[in-house]
Amino acid sequence: MRRRILSAVYGTLLAGSALWSGGVSVAQAEPKKDVDPAALFARLGCTLCHAPGARYHDRITKAVGKTEQELARWIRNPEQFVPGTAMPTYASLVDEPTALALAKWIKAGGPSAPSK
Repeated sequence: MRRRILSAVYGTLLAGSALWSGGVSVAQAEPKKDVDPAALFARLGCTLCHAPGARYHDRITKAVGKTEQELARWIRNPEQFVPGTAMPTYASLVDEPTALALAKWIKAGGPSAPSK
């Protein structure tokens, strides 16, 4: 048990040090232009929890107060911010530029925005 805790702490510190020591960070990435955020949101299953009327839709509406970089970091690794969160980690499925594109869409109203 202690080894798992130390491993988790080490992983968190290592991830944090990469952001502060010149490693690639979300702040250095640019949102992808060829991403359809609404389709990605649906394909990843985000609508199950975050669509209008869903259990965690209010979290999406509150997220507009965060920066795109903060949202992208949350999308890729919510466990880093809230250990034990029910939200899955998408770091292996969504790269930083894609997470930024999704974050930008969320800030623009995301699933609550009128369809185009």
